Amino acid sequence: MAKSKAAAFAQLLKEAASAQRGGRLLQAELLLTQILEDSPGHAAALNHLGALRCRQGDLEGGLALLDQALQSKPGYVDALNSRGNALRDLRRPEEALASYERALAIEPANGDALYNCGAALQELGRHAEAVERLQRAHALAPRDAETLNDLGVSLRALGREEDALKRFRQALRLRPEFGDALSNSGNALRATGRIREAIAAYRGALALAPDNPEIHFNLALALLAVGEWPEGWREYEWRHGTRQFAGSARDFGRPPWRGEAELEGRTILLHAEQGLGDTLMFARYLPLVARRGARVVLEVPKRVAPLFEGMEGIAQLAIAGEPLPAFDLHCPLPGLPLAFGTTPWSVPPPLAYRAPSGAAAGGPQGPAPRVGIVWSGNPDYARDRVRSVDLALLEPALAAGGAAIISLQKEVSARDVELLARRGIAHTGPGQRDFADAAALISGLDLVLTVDTSVAHLAGSMGKPLWMMLSYAPDWRWGSEGEGSPWYRQARLFRQERRDDWSAPLARIAEALRAWPARPA
Repeated sequence: MAKSKAAAFAQLLKEAASAQRGGRLLQAELLLTQILEDSPGHAAALNHLGALRCRQGDLEGGLALLDQALQSKPGYVDALNSRGNALRDLRRPEEALASYERALAIEPANGDALYNCGAALQELGRHAEAVERLQRAHALAPRDAETLNDLGVSLRALGREEDALKRFRQALRLRPEFGDALSNSGNALRATGRIREAIAAYRGALALAPDNPEIHFNLALALLAVGEWPEGWREYEWRHGTRQFAGSARDFGRPPWRGEAELEGRTILLHAEQGLGDTLMFARYLPLVARRGARVVLEVPKRVAPLFEGMEGIAQLAIAGEPLPAFDLHCPLPGLPLAFGTTPWSVPPPLAYRAPSGAAAGGPQGPAPRVGIVWSGNPDYARDRVRSVDLALLEPALAAGGAAIISLQKEVSARDVELLARRGIAHTGPGQRDFADAAALISGLDLVLTVDTSVAHLAGSMGKPLWMMLSYAPDWRWGSEGEGSPWYRQARLFRQERRDDWSAPLARIAEALRAWPARPA
């Protein structure tokens, strides 16, 4: 009798699995429920039903069933995997990882557990460990394109772009119409400076997934980097659907302005959306909006608000997070280039920021030349490792030319504090309360040398000679080649010649400092 019942359960499980694969979820649920009515502790049925509940969107209910399966059969690897998947969907990656690790402790060569473990480690930002698990999963299933794609993602996060690209291409050989791998290969190509190839990869990915905002946004960045701005700005509007800008689109109950609607006699809210540097850069469009007859309300973060006080064209200044006045239309600042159809030849001049009265100055007051430096950005920014320079590498260049060096860096490491003190470099960071203080410091300088940070936009807008240290594949706004920028005409760009190698641009900076200011910056 027991044997016949076990055989009947096995047949029902087989039929339920077939129904689930075919999308007949209700049929699968009925078959599994039939088993559990007869045998409430049937671990396999609980596991399958728990996974089914999760697929239907009932994550908590599914997790409860999976826990029951493990109570009935401790060490059940399939249930541990399913439980980990449910926890990942519930945004609990640490607990998911623990579940996968329990499965691997029982079956070290379980391919599903290895792959899932790698995916959980990716979500936790532990990419070196993710690579190890995914490589083991790949060894067990060398023709699995998903594993290769995920392996490439973690290799990219570790800065191993060429290795990542190799994995993406392997995945595409196995599955030519694998949209994620195509899109990811575009990201790797863009990071290695092969932007035209990246554009082709993104277009191929969009042919497979035409409504994917991540691919559209990455295409935008590539198009803007090579100067194809009309299409680039249109694609840039997809940013609101991406993970990076999730929640950035604001619903004010008022229509957005994209350049078409008449502005005469109407109040428009222009609001910051991204980083402080973006706010300073895109605010240059304020006078153009005002000239169309609009009453402009500008909303910006508190740190930069003093720079805009009393500025022509702004009817009212609002601080982000505080109540807003009434308005008729709105537009985020990064949406203005599209509204005005901006091309590389029609970029409006930046706003001429001035340090408000009462802002704190600082640094040595000796004779010119006085050079302000910034060598690193926000460490929380995903690409900060690529754009920032080790201050120790910059030291030889700073010794050239005999300039007085002033650190504009807001926060510095203990090692950098020691280097600054040893070199006699004034450090103004602790005295900077906001961007008004930064503007006051910059107003007294003859040159600003910086990596790609908000200070670059502030100095460039103030008309200061601006030298920028750029990575091999910098942010889109600095283009892909050349020493100049349409955003700041006085800027001079010092680009890496090889990825992660600052030797060439720093050598050119040292040479330029020795000649400066005998020749124009």
